[in-house]
Amino acid sequence: MELGLAIDLGSDRDSVATRLTDARRLLALAEEHGFKSVWFGEGYPSRPGSFHLPSSLLMLASVASATSLTLGSGVTLLPAWSLLRLAYDAALLDQASEGRLVLGVGLGTPALWHRFGLPTARMADRADEMLQALRALWRGEDGFQGELVSVDGRIFPLPSKAGGPPVWVGGRVRRSARRAARFGDGWYAATSYRLSEIARMVAAYRLACSEAGREPGPIAVNRIMVVSGERKAVMPYIEALLARYVRIGSILGDDGHPVDQAGALALEDELVLAGDLDQVREGLERYARAGVTHLQARPWPSDMPIEMVERTIQSLGGARSE
Repeated sequence: MELGLAIDLGSDRDSVATRLTDARRLLALAEEHGFKSVWFGEGYPSRPGSFHLPSSLLMLASVASATSLTLGSGVTLLPAWSLLRLAYDAALLDQASEGRLVLGVGLGTPALWHRFGLPTARMADRADEMLQALRALWRGEDGFQGELVSVDGRIFPLPSKAGGPPVWVGGRVRRSARRAARFGDGWYAATSYRLSEIARMVAAYRLACSEAGREPGPIAVNRIMVVSGERKAVMPYIEALLARYVRIGSILGDDGHPVDQAGALALEDELVLAGDLDQVREGLERYARAGVTHLQARPWPSDMPIEMVERTIQSLGGARSE
């Protein structure tokens, strides 16, 4: 299983500049310890908080020259972007990083759609057309005309690779699996997806790929991951991040409905990899058995002190080299 590093750039206390300085420090350490990629999420907050900042691509561009790691958006929220803007920005970042971009994409929530003034009806159809349009523009075609998404004219510069960067498609329903199989290059699971959900979606994605006559691509997961023998010291940071997902209704129980904080903590074993190195290793093996090929470790929840984050990166790197 390939390990990447997923970093939260939002903060309750630090400026963006400070956070990026610390992130570059972590990237150097991750590169030294065998990590293969760095991933920034995307969010559109209305108040301070330790989570994601707007424009994953802009943030990736700000660290591109500081690392040789693959640059991943985990994930870019399609409803927040115009098709043409996303086509240009992704192509430009792919060129500037010499082909190191992986574009993870997702749909976000109805609250996001409303905030950006988009109709909620047929959002899934719109996402399908956006992905087809991106491919067309990245191949150098003269625009794209769909039922819901249209654009005239070509873009330049084109991405460094014909057809553009790899696209990993997120989502927790069968329609997402079909979208990933038909229009993407892999499937991407969010931090809030339980391991049982991931296993179910892996099966759905593989089936959709078989029906589409193609081999499955990467199966990637963002996971809160903290290596520490002092569980009491790290749990407040982990619980605070889980609470954020609870507030937006993103952690689902067995009945398919959002859980409360107590419910999220009861599901911790399916959402978090935390403990000493042996415990984390055992957890990684569970994800490998579920079919996960790329795991993006998220070791910096809720303004955790950076020294704790560094210990996790060093520990995971040491485990990989044994």
